[in-house]
Amino acid sequence: MISTCNQLSNNSLISVKEPKRKVQFIIDNKSKLAINKVTVDGCLIDSNTSLKCDYLFEILDGSTIIKVLYIELKGKDLTHAILQLEATIKYCLQYHNSHNRECHVVSTAVPKASTKSTTLKKEFRRKNHIQLFIDTMQKTVII
Repeated sequence: MISTCNQLSNNSLISVKEPKRKVQFIIDNKSKLAINKVTVDGCLIDSNTSLKCDYLFEILDGSTIIKVLYIELKGKDLTHAILQLEATIKYCLQYHNSHNRECHVVSTAVPKASTKSTTLKKEFRRKNHIQLFIDTMQKTVII
């Protein structure tokens, strides 16, 4: 996905955070692959009325996308976070439909084993055919 909202990097650590809520998503890029960070909210989807997640990352092997990570940094509203992820997936469908995709919500307060989060993850997978991960405060993904 080429746009002015991209930042291509092969740094060993790539992170995004929401300072107000102190939630953070980190990619530990042990493989030193090229990673395209796309700022979705306020750039790729620059609308106050559209739902959208905060970021997405395209993991590249050469010029081929091998995985896409959709990221939502959130307070407590998991249901709204999921709607934001789904809207972004739909918006990016023409670019990412055939790729391996994951969605991550990093929230200020979500019990990891709560019934609600387990149900939301199962329903999200059934509906979107994409795995959803829900974590509290910080999530690190190793590539």
